[in-house]
Amino acid sequence: MKSFLNISVEYDKCRYVIIPVPYDSTSTLIPGTRFGPESIISVSPGLEEFDMDYGIFIPDIWTEREEEMPAEPYKMTEIVKMKVIKELNNKKIPVILGGEHTISFGSITALLEFYNDLIVVSFDAHYDLRDEYSGFKLSHATVMRRVIEKAPVCFIGQRVISKEEKDFINTCRNFIQDFRKISNKNIYISFDLDAFDPSVCPSVGNPEMDGLKWKETIEIIEFLCSRNNVVGFDVVELQPVGNPLYGSYTAASLVKKIILNIERRKLNGKP
Repeated sequence: MKSFLNISVEYDKCRYVIIPVPYDSTSTLIPGTRFGPESIISVSPGLEEFDMDYGIFIPDIWTEREEEMPAEPYKMTEIVKMKVIKELNNKKIPVILGGEHTISFGSITALLEFYNDLIVVSFDAHYDLRDEYSGFKLSHATVMRRVIEKAPVCFIGQRVISKEEKDFINTCRNFIQDFRKISNKNIYISFDLDAFDPSVCPSVGNPEMDGLKWKETIEIIEFLCSRNNVVGFDVVELQPVGNPLYGSYTAASLVKKIILNIERRKLNGKP
């Protein structure tokens, strides 16, 4: 079985569990994100376990085996939910790799059963706040609408919006625009890779110009992790088919950086 960064440890010794979710049944522009988890894990051994920016090593990580998902979105997210609940019950921090953004609904609904004050931070070029899209109530374009009905969501990196979404935002009480106002909270980070500028990560299903650059993204991650308790996260929407391999490497590097920033907070003695 392939593992993230080729880390091989006993399950009981790890703090983080990688959960790959190969799914893209509602994709509408460039399908292929179902191959994202395998690509991220496959390139990850190219990363070093030591991080020069922070002066620490990556902690022990367990990588779950990839399993085929049902096509129906709610059935798929229910499976993801059960997987995440298992890890939460075992006191692990779940790291979900997609796959299209729809999968986030499963992990977030699981975490809401453990943290009723959860705030979701959504990095994305899109708001994903449509009520329905291509006949789906739950899809990559509606996932944050389903989430924001259950929990507050902070949006970072968005640069395109539909009229429906703009009208909805004007009346939504769970909408948070400024991440700097989030402090001492339990948060879940959902990172759609199209939040990046295509020069940083071209390998996505719905690319948009003029996105986040690497350094500013990591600075935001550092800010969020230093001030809040990150209880889980996902990295989604990698579309590696026919795309530059460095997009997969960018995604793997992002996973490593988020884990290390969660660790830095723990090392500083913060809950």
